[in-house]
Amino acid sequence: MNSILNEERKKDLRSTYVQAPKFGLVLGAGVTANSGVPTYDELALRLLERASHEKGFSGSPGWVRTFVQNQRELLAKKDRKTVPPDEVVLFTRAHLGADEKLLRKLTKQVLYKNVAARRTVGRDAFRNNTTLDAILTFCAARPDTVIAPASKYEIEVNDRIGGILTTNYDNLLEGAFHTKYRRNLLKPVGRPGAREFIRGRRLIPVYHIHGYVGYREPVDLDNLPRTSDVVIAEDDYFEIFYDPLGFGNYIAMSFFRRFPCLFIGSGLGDKNLRRFLFHLTKDIGETATHQRKFAILKSSETVDDEFTDKILLSYGIETIWISKYDEIEGILQNLYTSVGGVKRTDWDFVAGYRWG
Repeated sequence: MNSILNEERKKDLRSTYVQAPKFGLVLGAGVTANSGVPTYDELALRLLERASHEKGFSGSPGWVRTFVQNQRELLAKKDRKTVPPDEVVLFTRAHLGADEKLLRKLTKQVLYKNVAARRTVGRDAFRNNTTLDAILTFCAARPDTVIAPASKYEIEVNDRIGGILTTNYDNLLEGAFHTKYRRNLLKPVGRPGAREFIRGRRLIPVYHIHGYVGYREPVDLDNLPRTSDVVIAEDDYFEIFYDPLGFGNYIAMSFFRRFPCLFIGSGLGDKNLRRFLFHLTKDIGETATHQRKFAILKSSETVDDEFTDKILLSYGIETIWISKYDEIEGILQNLYTSVGGVKRTDWDFVAGYRWG
């Protein structure tokens, strides 16, 4: 990790944030993992386990348990021989007879099994997760400051943020914001036709490009419309690949063209994200406006970092390397206060805010 280059990129990130009319955040599974939400790999394996209990597989009943155990051991070793999670979910969907309601019910159970979220998200979701808490703070603002207008409320949204793009299937971020600030100001958007804004209210839209399953959704979905279509299995990815005007494709490409942005909690291995970024690099110099993109990644302290850095640069992403995840809070705090007129006390106020 080149410390001089790293500091230059942090400086460039702050400069970009200050100069841009609006700024975007791109969030991955690492944002909610410490709140109990499983990563995509683990989600797929738990879905398979749930499906085997819900509807037994033919043949040896122990093979699912053995398969899942072997996959977890390979994942722990970072072995590339693991079966991709989208293929595991595709197999699970086929086993369930393409019963989408059942798959969705199981997905909800797996996503929130270890999360204190029923009607509301419990405070432990962000108390025990410094990354999530820092992002909530970054999205909030004290009214009557340079980043939020005067208001009758104690908390508004940070007006510098134009939107949030996420590949996560949970809406824990939005729920945690409401729990911390008692205001529904982060609005999940996960399907075509969903309203991004509400007249007379200042909101930050959270675009779930793979759809999401809400923590407040009842288990019985028979008489309710789905929150969104979830892109979770291999065949889902195939379908959206051939639908350039589909929700996820359109939203993501529009987002990256409109906002400079910062990736947090993402290993940047998602095949859809890479496809969007690849097309954007091809557009530069033709019709698209280039927006700078930064990513915060934890260093492995090996030469692999150099390789990853160069690969991501080819996609137009400048990596800021950190030694531990606790550093994310400091980076966001410095970014927040880099705007002229925003003081450290403004950050401290929204960071430590308690309603009531």
